[in-house]
Amino acid sequence: MFEKDYYQILGVSENASEEEIKKAFRKYAKELHPDKTHGNKEKEERFKKISEAYDILSDPEKRAKYDQIRKYGFDPSAAGAGDFDFGGADFESILETMFGGGFDSLGGRGKRAARGENEGDIHVKIDVPFETSLRGGKKSVAIEHGVKCGTCDGSGAEKGSRRETCPGCHGTGKVSQNQGFFALNRPCPQCFGSGTILRHPCKTCHGNGSTFRRQTIDIDVPQGIASGKKMRLAGLGNYDPRTGRSGNLIVTVNLLAHPKFERKGDNIHSAIRIPVEVAILGGERTVETVDGPATLRIPPGIQPGGKLRMAEMGFPHGSSRGDHIVTIEIEIPKKLSEEERKLFERYKELKGKS
Repeated sequence: MFEKDYYQILGVSENASEEEIKKAFRKYAKELHPDKTHGNKEKEERFKKISEAYDILSDPEKRAKYDQIRKYGFDPSAAGAGDFDFGGADFESILETMFGGGFDSLGGRGKRAARGENEGDIHVKIDVPFETSLRGGKKSVAIEHGVKCGTCDGSGAEKGSRRETCPGCHGTGKVSQNQGFFALNRPCPQCFGSGTILRHPCKTCHGNGSTFRRQTIDIDVPQGIASGKKMRLAGLGNYDPRTGRSGNLIVTVNLLAHPKFERKGDNIHSAIRIPVEVAILGGERTVETVDGPATLRIPPGIQPGGKLRMAEMGFPHGSSRGDHIVTIEIEIPKKLSEEERKLFERYKELKGKS
């Protein structure tokens, strides 16, 4: 039997799915974040064991070889022993899973950040009143984001000191360790993969190079913006000490409902009720619009559910506007006077003769 039970180290069964293995690793890895271990040697060692287990079990080919060795044992002199050469496994994938794109002790973004992805972006959703989305206006939102530490100017080092090349990995961020029949490259336990160490971390940011600030931002809401649209405010995301840049604040608009109007595209929809005689004979009615009361001409013989268009009275779209669509609802009287009844009976009689 193999001397290390990687399944036991990660706390999963030997039939665990890839997602279960990844979930278990993330759980333990968060507990061993350098910000929480504070140089605890026991936790550093545990970090190495968990990383080693995850590296093997998360790779289908390595896992299959490990399972075979675990079940049947391993004889280096046996035929086919070369099939079990794991080579120099690269542990950057572990850090990427653990910290979302590679980790360094300054809180910087790793490989994905280098490819230009905005992991420092902050996403918020704001409720925008109907009228504000129509005409534009201001909307305030409170955010909490990482900003450059003012004490160390983002270096993470106490004034008068600086980051030094890690003596454990000589700046590479990795150390190699033989594990019997294979070797692994793993994050350096001294610098946790950053390649540098802080002997005198900044007392304000504890070596992170950034601190959190809560502030209220006034957002300019452009006229005509629709629900679900996003606005990007540059530089208001989390500060990345490694790159010296800040992410963006991504604001998603949620358009609040209006008691009388409904937006569909750039058009505004509403409904009015008209008496049956107006539906038959036609006429005019005053309709409430976003621009105030307006007169709507109703053609004779309009049917229930009929729609009338009031041009250029909807949401702005470039140099033009959408329309206001009015849906007609017809009021059927529940009671008739004697004279009204006679008139309808006379209409029915004439209709039957035509």
